[in-house]
Amino acid sequence: MKKLILLTNDDGVNATGIRMLRDAALKVWDIVVIAPDREQSARSHALTLDRPLRINRISEGIISVDGTPTDCMMLALRRILDRRPELAISGINYGANLGSDVIYSGTVAGAAEAALLGLPSIAVSAVKPEETDFLWAAGITIKIAEQAMRNPLPPGVFLNVNIPPKWTGGRFEITR
Repeated sequence: MKKLILLTNDDGVNATGIRMLRDAALKVWDIVVIAPDREQSARSHALTLDRPLRINRISEGIISVDGTPTDCMMLALRRILDRRPELAISGINYGANLGSDVIYSGTVAGAAEAALLGLPSIAVSAVKPEETDFLWAAGITIKIAEQAMRNPLPPGVFLNVNIPPKWTGGRFEITR
Protein backbone atom coordinates (compact mmCIF):
# COMPACT_ATOMS: atom_id res chain seq x y z
CA MET A 1 0.00 0.00 0.00
CA LYS A 2 1.33 3.45 -0.95
CA LYS A 3 1.77 6.14 1.67
CA LEU A 4 -1.17 8.51 2.01
CA ILE A 5 -0.42 12.23 1.67
CA LEU A 6 -3.01 14.92 2.51
CA LEU A 7 -3.04 18.13 0.45
CA THR A 8 -4.72 21.41 1.29
CA ASN A 9 -4.15 25.08 0.48
CA ASP A 10 -5.67 28.54 0.84
CA ASP A 11 -6.06 29.26 -2.88
CA GLY A 12 -8.99 26.86 -3.32
CA VAL A 13 -9.45 23.29 -4.46
CA ASN A 14 -9.17 24.24 -8.16
CA ALA A 15 -5.98 26.32 -7.87
CA THR A 16 -3.09 25.58 -10.21
CA GLY A 17 -0.59 24.83 -7.44
CA ILE A 18 -2.60 22.13 -5.69
CA ARG A 19 -3.71 20.57 -9.00
CA MET A 20 -0.15 20.34 -10.32
CA LEU A 21 1.13 18.98 -6.99
CA ARG A 22 -1.64 16.37 -6.88
CA ASP A 23 -1.00 15.22 -10.44
CA ALA A 24 2.75 14.85 -9.83
CA ALA A 25 2.40 13.26 -6.38
CA LEU A 26 -0.10 10.63 -7.55
CA LYS A 27 2.82 8.93 -9.32
CA VAL A 28 4.46 8.36 -5.92
CA TRP A 29 1.76 8.23 -3.23
CA ASP A 30 -1.94 7.91 -2.57
CA ILE A 31 -3.23 11.48 -2.47
CA VAL A 32 -6.31 13.04 -0.95
CA VAL A 33 -7.07 16.71 -1.46
CA ILE A 34 -9.22 18.39 1.16
CA ALA A 35 -9.16 22.09 0.41
CA PRO A 36 -11.37 25.18 0.59
CA ASP A 37 -14.01 25.49 -2.12
CA ARG A 38 -12.73 29.02 -2.89
CA GLU A 39 -9.81 31.29 -2.11
CA GLN A 40 -9.14 31.74 1.61
CA SER A 41 -5.88 33.70 1.42
CA ALA A 42 -4.80 35.71 4.47
CA ARG A 43 -7.35 33.96 6.70
CA SER A 44 -4.57 32.91 9.05
CA HIS A 45 -5.59 30.22 11.54
CA ALA A 46 -9.30 31.11 11.38
CA LEU A 47 -11.97 28.55 12.22
CA THR A 48 -15.55 28.67 11.00
CA LEU A 49 -17.71 28.69 14.13
CA ASP A 50 -20.84 30.60 13.04
CA ARG A 51 -22.37 27.97 10.73
CA PRO A 52 -22.14 24.32 9.73
CA LEU A 53 -19.43 23.46 7.21
CA ARG A 54 -20.38 21.86 3.91
CA ILE A 55 -18.25 19.02 2.55
CA ASN A 56 -18.43 18.31 -1.19
CA ARG A 57 -16.87 15.17 -2.70
CA ILE A 58 -15.85 16.46 -6.12
CA SER A 59 -14.27 13.23 -7.35
CA GLU A 60 -12.22 10.31 -6.06
CA GLY A 61 -9.69 11.80 -3.67
CA ILE A 62 -10.78 15.43 -4.08
CA ILE A 63 -12.99 17.06 -1.47
CA SER A 64 -13.88 20.72 -1.01
CA VAL A 65 -14.98 22.39 2.21
CA ASP A 66 -16.70 25.77 2.43
CA GLY A 67 -14.28 26.89 5.12
CA THR A 68 -10.68 27.78 5.86
CA PRO A 69 -7.52 25.66 5.48
CA THR A 70 -7.61 25.09 9.24
CA ASP A 71 -11.20 23.83 8.96
CA CYS A 72 -10.10 21.51 6.15
CA MET A 73 -7.24 20.05 8.17
CA MET A 74 -9.36 19.53 11.28
CA LEU A 75 -12.16 17.85 9.30
CA ALA A 76 -9.69 15.70 7.36
CA LEU A 77 -7.94 14.36 10.44
CA ARG A 78 -10.91 14.16 12.81
CA ARG A 79 -13.88 13.32 10.59
CA ILE A 80 -13.27 12.55 6.93
CA LEU A 81 -10.26 10.26 6.55
CA ASP A 82 -10.41 6.65 7.68
CA ARG A 83 -6.64 6.26 7.26
CA ARG A 84 -4.10 8.58 8.86
CA PRO A 85 -1.80 10.27 6.32
CA GLU A 86 1.99 10.09 6.60
CA LEU A 87 2.32 13.80 5.83
CA ALA A 88 0.29 16.91 5.03
CA ILE A 89 1.32 19.42 2.41
CA SER A 90 -0.34 22.83 2.21
CA GLY A 91 0.17 24.46 -1.18
CA ILE A 92 1.65 25.06 -3.63
CA ASN A 93 0.62 28.59 -2.71
CA TYR A 94 0.34 31.37 -5.26
CA GLY A 95 2.82 33.80 -3.68
CA ALA A 96 5.54 33.84 -1.04
CA ASN A 97 5.09 33.25 2.67
CA LEU A 98 8.12 34.95 4.20
CA GLY A 99 8.65 37.01 7.35
CA SER A 100 5.43 38.37 8.83
CA ASP A 101 3.43 36.84 5.95
CA VAL A 102 3.41 33.58 7.91
CA ILE A 103 1.21 35.19 10.57
CA TYR A 104 -1.58 35.83 8.06
CA SER A 105 -1.13 32.97 5.65
CA GLY A 106 -3.86 30.38 5.29
CA THR A 107 -1.33 28.12 3.56
CA VAL A 108 0.99 28.22 6.56
CA ALA A 109 -1.99 27.79 8.90
CA GLY A 110 -2.99 24.57 7.10
CA ALA A 111 0.45 23.09 7.77
CA ALA A 112 0.55 24.49 11.30
CA GLU A 113 -2.81 22.89 12.14
CA ALA A 114 -1.60 19.52 10.88
CA ALA A 115 1.49 19.84 13.10
CA LEU A 116 -0.69 20.77 16.09
CA LEU A 117 -2.74 17.63 15.40
CA GLY A 118 0.41 15.50 15.40
CA LEU A 119 0.89 15.13 11.64
CA PRO A 120 4.21 16.08 10.02
CA SER A 121 3.57 18.86 7.53
CA ILE A 122 4.99 21.25 5.00
CA ALA A 123 3.71 24.59 3.68
CA VAL A 124 4.93 25.28 0.14
CA SER A 125 4.77 28.59 -1.73
CA ALA A 126 5.91 29.86 -5.11
CA VAL A 127 7.76 33.14 -4.46
CA LYS A 128 6.93 34.61 -7.90
CA PRO A 129 4.06 32.48 -9.18
CA GLU A 130 3.80 34.28 -12.52
CA GLU A 131 7.40 33.14 -13.24
CA THR A 132 7.14 29.67 -11.67
CA ASP A 133 6.70 26.38 -13.49
CA PHE A 134 4.30 24.70 -11.05
CA LEU A 135 5.04 21.22 -12.39
CA TRP A 136 8.73 21.78 -11.65
CA ALA A 137 7.82 23.20 -8.20
CA ALA A 138 5.72 20.09 -7.55
CA GLY A 139 8.76 17.92 -8.27
CA ILE A 140 10.83 19.91 -5.78
CA THR A 141 8.01 19.61 -3.22
CA ILE A 142 7.96 15.83 -3.64
CA LYS A 143 11.72 15.66 -3.03
CA ILE A 144 11.41 17.75 0.13
CA ALA A 145 8.46 15.64 1.33
CA GLU A 146 10.41 12.42 0.79
CA GLN A 147 13.28 13.87 2.85
CA ALA A 148 10.88 14.95 5.60
CA MET A 149 9.41 11.44 5.80
CA ARG A 150 12.86 9.81 5.89
CA ASN A 151 14.07 12.27 8.57
CA PRO A 152 11.00 12.96 10.72
CA LEU A 153 10.42 16.43 12.04
CA PRO A 154 10.16 16.97 15.80
CA PRO A 155 6.57 16.91 17.12
CA GLY A 156 4.78 20.20 16.53
CA VAL A 157 7.32 21.38 13.93
CA PHE A 158 6.48 21.98 10.28
CA LEU A 159 8.45 23.26 7.31
CA ASN A 160 7.62 26.48 5.46
CA VAL A 161 9.17 26.18 2.00
CA ASN A 162 9.38 29.09 -0.45
CA ILE A 163 10.42 28.10 -3.96
CA PRO A 164 12.13 30.80 -6.04
CA PRO A 165 11.18 30.98 -9.73
CA LYS A 166 14.62 30.56 -11.24
CA TRP A 167 16.14 28.14 -8.75
CA THR A 168 18.65 25.85 -10.44
CA GLY A 169 18.58 22.99 -7.97
CA GLY A 170 21.39 24.19 -5.71
CA ARG A 171 21.42 23.74 -1.98
CA PHE A 172 18.48 24.42 0.28
CA GLU A 173 18.83 27.13 2.89
CA ILE A 174 17.23 26.47 6.27
CA THR A 175 16.27 29.61 8.17
CA ARG A 176 14.13 30.61 11.10
